[in-house]
Amino acid sequence: RGIRRSISAQSEKNWCAREIRSQLSELTDSTMGIIGFGATGRALAKRASAFDMRVVAVDLYSMDKPEFVEELWGIDQLHYLLRISDYVVVMVPYT
Repeated sequence: RGIRRSISAQSEKNWCAREIRSQLSELTDSTMGIIGFGATGRALAKRASAFDMRVVAVDLYSMDKPEFVEELWGIDQLHYLLRISDYVVVMVPYT
């Protein structure tokens, strides 16, 4: 992602935005898949939706889907979540 190069350039008082721009990606209109939809997973989903991300999630337990989540499935749909997500975040205990 160009982090080392950016830090090195920054120490030389040089901002190399053009050089790293091609390595960056836009969050808007991308899909975030969240594995584990407890309090922390819900908080992340709410913030991701504020970036206009499509948010999908799986959880072991059945619950009502909040309005800021497009889909909320049981764990049996994990394979599908992994296939359609641009970013996957694991929000389960002991990870």
